[in-house]
Amino acid sequence: MKSAMEHEARMKTNPPNDDKAAEAPAAKKLHAPSWTNPLTLLGLLLVGSSLVLLLTFWLFQTISPQAGNNQYLNIVGLLILPGVLVNGLILCPVGIALRRWRQRRGLVGRISSKQAIIFLAVTFFLILPVLGVGGYQGYEFSDSAEFCGTVCHNMAPQYAGYQRSPHARVTCAGCHIGSGAAPFVKAKLNGSIQMFHTFLNTYPKPVPPAITELRPARETCEQCHWPSQFFGSDLRKIAHYSPDEHNTRHNYEILVKVGGANLATGQSEGIHMHMLDHVTYVSDDAKLEHIPWVSYKNQDGTTTIYRSDGKPASDPAPQGKPRLLDCIDCHNLAGHEFASPERAVNHGLLIGRLDPSLPYIKREAVRALAGDYKTRDEGVAAVRASLENFYTKTYPEVWSKRHEDVLKAIDATCEMYRANFFPEFKVDWRTYPNHLGHMESAGCFRCHDGLHVADNGRRITSDCNTCHTFLYRQSDDPSMIHEQKFEHPLKIHDWWVGLGPHEKMLCTDCHDGGVGALGWEKTTTGYTCGTCHPSGRWLQMRETVHQRAAAASQPSTPGAAEPTPSGR
Repeated sequence: MKSAMEHEARMKTNPPNDDKAAEAPAAKKLHAPSWTNPLTLLGLLLVGSSLVLLLTFWLFQTISPQAGNNQYLNIVGLLILPGVLVNGLILCPVGIALRRWRQRRGLVGRISSKQAIIFLAVTFFLILPVLGVGGYQGYEFSDSAEFCGTVCHNMAPQYAGYQRSPHARVTCAGCHIGSGAAPFVKAKLNGSIQMFHTFLNTYPKPVPPAITELRPARETCEQCHWPSQFFGSDLRKIAHYSPDEHNTRHNYEILVKVGGANLATGQSEGIHMHMLDHVTYVSDDAKLEHIPWVSYKNQDGTTTIYRSDGKPASDPAPQGKPRLLDCIDCHNLAGHEFASPERAVNHGLLIGRLDPSLPYIKREAVRALAGDYKTRDEGVAAVRASLENFYTKTYPEVWSKRHEDVLKAIDATCEMYRANFFPEFKVDWRTYPNHLGHMESAGCFRCHDGLHVADNGRRITSDCNTCHTFLYRQSDDPSMIHEQKFEHPLKIHDWWVGLGPHEKMLCTDCHDGGVGALGWEKTTTGYTCGTCHPSGRWLQMRETVHQRAAAASQPSTPGAAEPTPSGR
């Protein structure tokens, strides 16, 4: 009894602490470390992955120094991976701060350190191979011409021309960007804007030529080509087919005086003498077709200004950015050429895709190709219909007896159209004039037209023999070759010797890559006068010919064939 009363007294004096009993389990509760939150874990994952990939990139750069010339690899290693690393480092403290804020408000569940480490390890080793393989495949695709031509930019015509060009195995960046990080970043920023316009279909048609935006050829072209090594002359054999019934073939052998700077002899000569850093010009149009102002640095260090606008050298140069002449000013279509109808048909006849024995196949194929059509499909259908209509109505016997040969020629002509004409993009051979040569566009005649004269009366030469010499084989002994003035294969009029009054005209005054100024209509005495005389254009041409004749009476600058001391 006494014992029971003592126990009851103790209980009243020291009652059991139910609150402490309830808090005991809470005191043993495990709080998750602040870094074990999803945001910080993601940041740690990004930091770890980028560090491993950066180490791999630096190791690759050390083992293979040539890798530094690959701009797509550089953009990943020098820009993207460091950016991922920085973002990961930012996410880590942000996640920790957010976790602590949530902990103070009792909004956080449990994630133990062990669970976080397991998650990081498993995710890291699962994601790293995927990143490596996917990143490499992505890099390879982004470095391809297919990516540049069909994904990054909507440039189907340029991509088609590139695939047929001699530079089809050179990457787009190799010519359009070159080496170095700064030009690459600039090009990619510009490319991003172009992708935006491609997505919205607001890009210009045709796409403007890139010649004024390219880096100097000395930093791109001359990484493979070296003008000073092209010393001497190059023999070119050319076959030309006339637009007559028999598609008469004319063979020409031309000695092109390529030349260059010969470092062994200290002499420079030929066409590549232009690459010696001593010719600067100003063009007043976007395609660099019209050049009214040329500056030539002489051997003694003085400069001579040649102008075709009639103004003295002391007057300011015309509007336009001065350009130091380099490879691209002549070889402007080295990677994206679009053949003219005449050039495409001549080549087709030469390699046998068109049968030269088919009457008037040269004339009719060129006419069909040179037509104006709204779409490629319409153009192909029109070319086919034009040739079929000509042979069924004009030469029904040929259509009947040589049907397979005619169909083969029609198919080949349609393929020429598909390869070189893109009406939806407003692109054909006239869109980007070829500056190499002077047959279908101004080319060499932009400066060598006989109209560029200096204050002292000297002119830039327009003599054909300056850059090339025509070789002819003797009819009685073909092994004997002699130099001779060029003989035009077309006799315009039976009353004239050669070209008659047209002798002093430039090639481009009549030839345009299509049917030309003559129109190729034969009369009893010669060819019709096409567009020149009915339109009155011949009056302007006559005045220009007189100006050239007056300029020709003045001495010219040293020609491309005349050696001068090399300044390079």
